[in-house]
Amino acid sequence: MEMTVQTYCKQYREQTLKITLDKMEKLTGVNAKTISGFENGKSNNLDLFKLYYKIGNAFETYKFHENILRVLIR
Repeated sequence: MEMTVQTYCKQYREQTLKITLDKMEKLTGVNAKTISGFENGKSNNLDLFKLYYKIGNAFETYKFHENILRVLIR
């Protein structure tokens, strides 16, 4: 399966941040169903991708930035 911005964001949330959709909702104020729709390709609202960048610590944010660029330039 090809890695998209949405699938990378989901992987980052689950594997790097280790948070659930419910926790992501609490941290960002964005409904978990909206986040899930984005992660599963049902929404192309790329403004949502900023959420992932904002909620990590410095190391996590650096890792997100580095890897999202790899996804975008493929």
